[in-house]
Amino acid sequence: MFAQECPYYLSIGMTWDQYWYGDVRMTWALREAHNLRLEQQNQMLWLQGQYFYSVLGSFVPVLVTVPKKNAKVLPYPELRPLFPKGPTPEELEEQEKQESLRAELYMRQMVQAGKNWGG
Repeated sequence: MFAQECPYYLSIGMTWDQYWYGDVRMTWALREAHNLRLEQQNQMLWLQGQYFYSVLGSFVPVLVTVPKKNAKVLPYPELRPLFPKGPTPEELEEQEKQESLRAELYMRQMVQAGKNWGG
């Protein structure tokens, strides 16, 4: 599970050692910071789109020579969050505990299989 997420965290600024040997809560904090940056960028781009829409919308009557019957100008879409919230530090800790228990169980099964096979 964690190995699949490693490229994501490396892409948003975490080092290899921080990911593998650092505190689990650091991944949560880094993901939250990244999401906040993306949300801020999304808001700025939305405002820029709103500005362009209002400027171009004021020129539409001049540019359209033969408008369609009952033609209406569509409103600019509402700003919606694009990025879902990630897991909390507690959820990440619980995932780590579950993976640790699975690994321990797997190792015990391997040792038991070795004892049964080796005689």
